[in-house]
Amino acid sequence: EYTVFVVVPNKARKYLQSLGHKSKNDKIDATGLACMCLQNKFEPWKPISKFYYELRLLTSSTLTHLLL
Repeated sequence: EYTVFVVVPNKARKYLQSLGHKSKNDKIDATGLACMCLQNKFEPWKPISKFYYELRLLTSSTLTHLLL
């Protein structure tokens, strides 16, 4: 099992720039994101409950039918 954190791309880019990273590749990005997560207090992402997932499906299908 993995812990997942959601980071806004602009914040990640600005954080990497603040460290002086001008080039961009997967290794630099991964290291920068790991440092960012260690230094900041991010809340782990949790999937929505089954109830809210089903509610979202119902409301989106209802809206689709109303708009047709």
